[in-house]
Amino acid sequence: KSFVQVSEAARKRQSRRRRNTVVAVTTVLLGFLGFALVKEHEAKRAQRSSAAQQLALTAIDTIETKPMAGIELARKAMCVTHTHDGFVLDVAHGALNRAVQAAQRQRILSGHDRAVTDLRFLPSGQTVDGAADGMQRMISLGRDRSVLLWRIPGRDAPRCSAIPKPNPVANTIRRIAVDPRGGFVAAAAAGGNVDLFDTSDSTARPTLSAVLPQQAEVSAITVAADGSRMAVAGQDGSVLVTQIAQMARPSPGIALPRQDARIVAMAFNADATRLATAGWQGTVTLWDSETGARIHQLEGHTEAITALAIKDNVLASAGWDKSVRLWDMTTGALLHSFEHDARISALAFVVDRRGASVLASASWDKTVRLWDVASGRPLHTLEHNASVVSLAVAPP
Repeated sequence: KSFVQVSEAARKRQSRRRRNTVVAVTTVLLGFLGFALVKEHEAKRAQRSSAAQQLALTAIDTIETKPMAGIELARKAMCVTHTHDGFVLDVAHGALNRAVQAAQRQRILSGHDRAVTDLRFLPSGQTVDGAADGMQRMISLGRDRSVLLWRIPGRDAPRCSAIPKPNPVANTIRRIAVDPRGGFVAAAAAGGNVDLFDTSDSTARPTLSAVLPQQAEVSAITVAADGSRMAVAGQDGSVLVTQIAQMARPSPGIALPRQDARIVAMAFNADATRLATAGWQGTVTLWDSETGARIHQLEGHTEAITALAIKDNVLASAGWDKSVRLWDMTTGALLHSFEHDARISALAFVVDRRGASVLASASWDKTVRLWDVASGRPLHTLEHNASVVSLAVAPP
């Protein structure tokens, strides 16, 4: 009996030693496994950080000569770490700083079959209850004669968020203009008619609201800042200013004296009391849009004028002579003159963070240049891979 008890005790001690050995070995193995997993995670994280930094450095090297390619590389560099780790690593952030900031503001949009010829922004969209939906709306016109409505994620949208496919608005369109308040889009169709599309509901597809027959093919169209007036120019030199109190029933307009040359650029001032027109003749004419009286005729360009823009009391004009000219609308005096290396296609005024006025000019020399309006000095040059034919500034 004593021998059995001793044997049983020995067996239990041996069993406990084996169990403790298994537990110890298992603990050691789990520790090594955990250590290995941590090291693997750190290695992958370091690999992602290295890849992101390399992409960022490549983007910075590329952005001066091929800015759009550089911006896309910078966006990928940001997503390499952000998608997996939830934040941009500090080691990558310094290298990404310039390219990532540009990537968050710029996207490449594909939707037209041919080159894009015009861009216009609409006010940001709203949800059914009136709250902002965080989407910026933009209208584009292409050489394929199609008009597309884009909804672009705003500044507060998550990083790497996708852009929804554009909605088609119309086809066989030659010119577009938008109500800056977001109420409608005016589209000049082939054959001479101007179609008004209702865009007041940002959640719905634009619908045709009115058709304004024209006597000639439309060469230019513009809408006043308050949406109260629209000017339409024909290829025969005619200009018709129409009041739009109700979009479905625009009031009959006044016809300005017919011009000897085609009008291809027009712009209203802020309160829509003045209209500037210009075209193949190379002069800018300033009109009283309520009476049709001529106020000033501004001369100085040596070739056709293809772009106009107005901010406060300053009128900007540009065209085929490669020059941008700023005029005082009250006196007609020339304020400043700037130069590009090729024909100028578009103009737009911007207000910078200090509240100062900046003029943006786009050209066939593959650049967009920014100029200080008050001093006339150049501020920045933005390079593209091809000629820049249109320019739009998003509402603040």
